[in-house]
Amino acid sequence: MTSNITDQRSAAPGDPDGVAAPTSVVTDATASAPAGQAPPPTVRKWTPLITVCLGAFMLLVDVSIVNVALPKMTDELHSSFSSLQWVVDMYALVLASLLMVAGSLGDRFGHRRLYIGGLAVFAVASLACGLAPNVAVLITARGDHRAAQRGVSGP
Repeated sequence: MTSNITDQRSAAPGDPDGVAAPTSVVTDATASAPAGQAPPPTVRKWTPLITVCLGAFMLLVDVSIVNVALPKMTDELHSSFSSLQWVVDMYALVLASLLMVAGSLGDRFGHRRLYIGGLAVFAVASLACGLAPNVAVLITARGDHRAAQRGVSGP
């Protein structure tokens, strides 16, 4: 907790020396901000960490869920092993191709803007993956999904 202490000296009327005893004013820098102002520094400090951790958790769940769902995808989409291999490989292919591009886009347009845009595209691509009527749509949506994750996970 940090405090600012200000030493104020003022002469009281009728003081023979013209010098009064020092008075201290203590202000707490971590106190709650009034409505319409920025939140306290402690909240601002932890928000990016929590946001990035939630994004990383979302990416790990996504990778795991595809591997767990492969047998069900075979039955529901009537697909072959090679088609499902493309579903998994498209993820790695897009990761490798967009690694450097995502870094430059983050430097050019801002990492926060890229992260928020990546979250939006990730949500739409997740919906497309879930509603895919066949393997071709799933492979395409999976590539878009990984491209969006490149924005979420950063370079």
